[in-house]
Amino acid sequence: MSEIFLQSRSTRAILLVAFSLILVGLRWHTYHEPLERDLTNYAIIAHEMLAGRRLYSDLWDHRTPLIFITYAAAESAAGYGRRAIYGMNVAASLAVLFGMYAAGLGKKKNYTGAMGAALLWVLLSGDCYLEGNQPNTELFMNACLVWGFAIFYHARERLSRGSLLGAGILLASATLYKHVAFAPLILLCAAHTAFPPSGQSRHASFFQAVGIVLVSVVLWGSHFLYFWRTGRGQDFIDAVFRYNLYYIQSAGGGFWPRFVTVYRLLLADKGLVFLLPLFIFSLAGFAAAAFQSDSLKRSWALWAAWTLGSFIAVASPARFFAHYFQLLIPPLILGTCFALYPLTEIFGRRRVTLAAAVLLVMMAAHELPLYALPAETWSLKKYEDRFIEIRPAAESLNALLEPAESFYNWGNDSGLYFESRRKPPTGVFLNEPLVAGPLAERLSQRVLTDLQRTPPEIVIVSFYHTPADTKTSVVLAWILQHYTVDPKAPPFHKGGSRCMCPRMSCPP
Repeated sequence: MSEIFLQSRSTRAILLVAFSLILVGLRWHTYHEPLERDLTNYAIIAHEMLAGRRLYSDLWDHRTPLIFITYAAAESAAGYGRRAIYGMNVAASLAVLFGMYAAGLGKKKNYTGAMGAALLWVLLSGDCYLEGNQPNTELFMNACLVWGFAIFYHARERLSRGSLLGAGILLASATLYKHVAFAPLILLCAAHTAFPPSGQSRHASFFQAVGIVLVSVVLWGSHFLYFWRTGRGQDFIDAVFRYNLYYIQSAGGGFWPRFVTVYRLLLADKGLVFLLPLFIFSLAGFAAAAFQSDSLKRSWALWAAWTLGSFIAVASPARFFAHYFQLLIPPLILGTCFALYPLTEIFGRRRVTLAAAVLLVMMAAHELPLYALPAETWSLKKYEDRFIEIRPAAESLNALLEPAESFYNWGNDSGLYFESRRKPPTGVFLNEPLVAGPLAERLSQRVLTDLQRTPPEIVIVSFYHTPADTKTSVVLAWILQHYTVDPKAPPFHKGGSRCMCPRMSCPP
């Protein structure tokens, strides 16, 4: 009945527009939620890039360049602030929405599966516990990966040159958001080679897979060349590769324990357990398809490659931050929708439809009550009060400072710069790379030089962010030598951040 209802193009268009509007409204619900640290870091660096400061040699972060370019493009279109962040959030979420529909549709015009995939994305993509309602890097990776997968999935007879180039650019772009996207890229290419389209030889598929990898090599090579030609080649390598290698190694443990941990969290963590029914439904469809038509094998091989690659991508950094698990949402949704056909062949349409309806109700029961909560409560659920205090603290700073004056935060509260609209006196906003890691000495000297050249009027020292080894930091030593706690200024955080001013000017 549903397939007949969805045969009409106008009906499908109306539903997709409705889904889009619902998604826009759901994101608007948390428009004023305090922004977490990664987002404000991206926004500040993008803002300073547009003002002429140079990435990696002045502005420092260990992320790959594309996330800063994306935020800079959004600011150019919508201005500096929440409007640009909301616009990015909606645009990328809609890109995934239509990618889910396209991937779910396939060559067989599976309208029920396609609409189901789109609906589940609207429902689950903004999950509070996975921090999905704000545009972190994983959202843009998902947009690239779902469309790259859709191109592979639609190539039932052969992969044309245009499709090959498109898939290569999309999958390579995902790696330029985060290195870990190489896992799904390589596995999708392997699945494409092992299970070629029906009208194409395995030999041809292999060379196409090599071509897709070469697109990534070219795009990464162009970045190397650009930074090298602009005198920042070593800075780029140190930030994006050397520091990230330390970041992974410092977490400890081998790859296999990390991979197993992802599954353990999926089974036990209260913020992830809602993904488990999707995982079970997908695996049931995968097992059922293995005993059915050979025409399903390529589809499920591509799905398995993307899903396994996403699990590897989540496990690789060994940090297991909640937003990493957003990479699992699209493949598990599509696996659930793909499963409808092979499971129907075994259990019958009525039973499978009932199971799918129960699954949908479970997902809605998990997600919809959260939208009865105010935006600030979402932040409390995710981060406790870590970011709620940032905006009032920034307002207090603006009350203390003249328009042309500046402050420096020794800590990890880049949101203070974003909310106050104050220009950072140095391009290294977080103190973590200053106290540990292979670049600590060099970055500390850079920050110290910046602060000595233009001493800020106020320093906010976030003692609750200060690791034990900061006792050896030359930056903190300089701060304590030249600044003292302002006795009239209240703490900026419940955790103990204090306002410090130059020793000669602090009131008694």
